[in-house]
Amino acid sequence: MDLILHVGTEKTGTTSLQSWLAANRVELAQRGFLFPTALGAGRSLHVSMIAADFENSDVIALRQRNISSEEQLREFADVVETRLDEELSSPIAASCHTCIGSDEGCQAVLRNEAEIQRVKAFAERHFGSVKILIGLRPQVDYAVSLASTIARHGFRIDAKWFKKNVTPENHRYNYDRILSMWEHVFGTEAVQVMPYKRMPRAIPAFCSIIGLEPADFKAEPRKNGFMDWRYMHILNSLKPPARELVCGFVSSLPSTERLQIGAAFASEITERFANVNAAVTSRRKELRHDDLLPNLDYHSQAPNIHHLEKNLEVGPALDLIFGRLRIAPQ
Repeated sequence: MDLILHVGTEKTGTTSLQSWLAANRVELAQRGFLFPTALGAGRSLHVSMIAADFENSDVIALRQRNISSEEQLREFADVVETRLDEELSSPIAASCHTCIGSDEGCQAVLRNEAEIQRVKAFAERHFGSVKILIGLRPQVDYAVSLASTIARHGFRIDAKWFKKNVTPENHRYNYDRILSMWEHVFGTEAVQVMPYKRMPRAIPAFCSIIGLEPADFKAEPRKNGFMDWRYMHILNSLKPPARELVCGFVSSLPSTERLQIGAAFASEITERFANVNAAVTSRRKELRHDDLLPNLDYHSQAPNIHHLEKNLEVGPALDLIFGRLRIAPQ
């Protein structure tokens, strides 16, 4: 059985794709595609977990499972691979020709070739040929979308966050380095780039690559969503433990006003990646130059990010209230 491994990037429709794959697991198997639960019930996060260096602090899933040593990580990897072998030998897999995995952690947290070599070694133990799919979108658009996720995890979002983090030195955004590692380990021809700006709906894009029609499957579920910049403002104004208590609550509220950083700031950030993106588009035939330039409509509205620089004056009072309650507000 061959493997198609979708490795991200984050904020290119990965969650919607994974939910769609999980919802259509039976229908996919009937057409020859196995989406195994051994790699994760929805997202195939076990791939990046077992490939990561144990010291890689970005692999939060390891800490969530109380994996606290190299030995425990190897034991976990053995369990995953045993379960995968069992699934690949199951009756439902007997008629399948291709296995599908989808884990944006492969892009977001695997930072060196040794980790990606582990992905390759894992794939070679279980599959024939391997195809790597990776979606790319303009870095500034990616960062604005990611800001909502970062805020939901309790981190402060403001212009300083963008200036500090959205740089070529940050592994997440250096597409030249990311692609170079996957190309070097798996071979250039095994890697295919999906330009998100032209293909913003991940499910139809993915189906077109593997030769399926989305209309033959259950409808695309809507997943994720932006956080209203006003909720970010509230969270910025709180301190632990109040911030953690309120994070989950505001994430469930409807959002109507997106974070807007403005065209000038978007252009400033984009310029940082001119050399990186030129290197990528010059060697990848799937990409055009404008695929990694920001969507001007996305940044055309008046900026509101400046409001996040200054905390709300009522922040200390909210800290006290929620800190005393020790429960999320109702």
